[in-house]
Amino acid sequence: PTEALVPTLAPAQTSSSCEDITPVARASSIQTGLLLFTDISVLTDPLTPQYDAYNWLVEEDARLLCPDDPTLGQRYALATLYFSTKGNGWFDCSADDTQCGSESGNEDFIGGEAWLSEGSECNWAGIECNGDGFVSA
Repeated sequence: PTEALVPTLAPAQTSSSCEDITPVARASSIQTGLLLFTDISVLTDPLTPQYDAYNWLVEEDARLLCPDDPTLGQRYALATLYFSTKGNGWFDCSADDTQCGSESGNEDFIGGEAWLSEGSECNWAGIECNGDGFVSA
């Protein structure tokens, strides 16, 4: 028999404390980790969505993930998707959509959070995660 995956609203794993790492060291370590997914020339090119996602992670993301957080790669991938599809122009649940998840918003996203919000990416509208807090759909 197969095991059904049940979506969760928050990852089971939590980030370790980054209080003893400087912002520059954090950014450098995150960049090094993201090289598993993206070539350095793409990651550092300001004209790419990968650069926008990296920059958002280190400069703007209120979640302040540590470089060793197991969900960093998926948060980066989803942020890259957001920027590559011009997420700021989405009608529903863009980063600045204050109606996302509410009864007055899109009924498909009731209970969801706007993309790039501080909460877990598992809570972003339209995203589903497994019981371990990893994206499944």
